[in-house]
Amino acid sequence: SPIVDKHRSDFEKIASSMLDVPVSIEKVHFSWYQYQPTIGFSEVTILNKDTNEPALQIRNVKLFFSIPRSLWRRSLVPSGIIISGSELNIHQAETGEFSVQGFPSLGGFSSVPYANETKFKDVIMWLSEQPRLILQNIDVSLTNKLGEKHLITLHNLSFENADDIHNIQGKAVLHQKIPTEVTSAIEWRGKEFDLAQIKAKIYLYVTVVSLSQWKSSLVWIDWRIDDGVVSAKVWASWEQGTFRRIQASLQTFGLSLYSATSQSSYHINRLSG
Repeated sequence: SPIVDKHRSDFEKIASSMLDVPVSIEKVHFSWYQYQPTIGFSEVTILNKDTNEPALQIRNVKLFFSIPRSLWRRSLVPSGIIISGSELNIHQAETGEFSVQGFPSLGGFSSVPYANETKFKDVIMWLSEQPRLILQNIDVSLTNKLGEKHLITLHNLSFENADDIHNIQGKAVLHQKIPTEVTSAIEWRGKEFDLAQIKAKIYLYVTVVSLSQWKSSLVWIDWRIDDGVVSAKVWASWEQGTFRRIQASLQTFGLSLYSATSQSSYHINRLSG
């Protein structure tokens, strides 16, 4: 609303404080998220701390507030952030290290992709410092060290952090001819995101993994898997840089097998285990 929009500079300060980076906002509006009042920001630009140059552009950001805490303190007390409608590039170097690069997603913004990159580990650390953060409809373009590109969309990916306890829940879709969907629930403990030090409990539900899309044929002993679709539920625990326990439940559909021993092909409609 025009009244709220008049205080745009004040909300830029609030958003900058919560995100711990400089923020520029084009429009401000008031709305509700479930039972919580929110202040919505449109056409948001996150700036680099050191250079003050644009680092990432986001279509919409919402700050939602704790009503009891706001009444107690007699001022607006933010309790979480929703970020929606952005695009990211993730690149894997030959060393295996990942870096993240934001680029414009809105008409009217600069059409030149941003040159600034952030190490993937630093992004994870920033996400693990937010009390509550939700990522909605974030498109990620992932390029591995072989130059292969994959498009992933993050849907309602939620981060909740308290001291050294961190929870991640949400859904992602890998876009391909037959899309693959991943639902996750992860709890990890640690002050810093160091795989050699953290402890984690992991649950993944992966659906519609087309084997032929990932590899033309898979070989197991004297069996060759030519085609099929797999869905899997995976439970795992991680400690001291390695998996301590992995348990999985698999379902396959339309499995096509070839036996090198009998030189015959076999088709299994459904297999669970």
